[in-house]
Amino acid sequence: MFMENELSYCELKRREVINGCDGRRLGHIIDLVFSVESGKISGIILPYGKRGVFSKSQDLFVPWKCVQKIGEDVIIVDIEGFG
Repeated sequence: MFMENELSYCELKRREVINGCDGRRLGHIIDLVFSVESGKISGIILPYGKRGVFSKSQDLFVPWKCVQKIGEDVIIVDIEGFG
């Protein structure tokens, strides 16, 4: 179905995102941002902060250029100074 170097969104969102700068677990991808003009991925959206009925969360945008490696189980990003 997919070529060897292609992933579906469902496969991508199953992988945990790790910040390669400090080893911190950032969670799982909740959304992707695409450029309408180029059709390429601009970045990924990760949950940040508390999520719940009465709490407001802020999501974290990670530019695609910060994605360092996509492995079988994890995605390594490079976000220096995060947290």
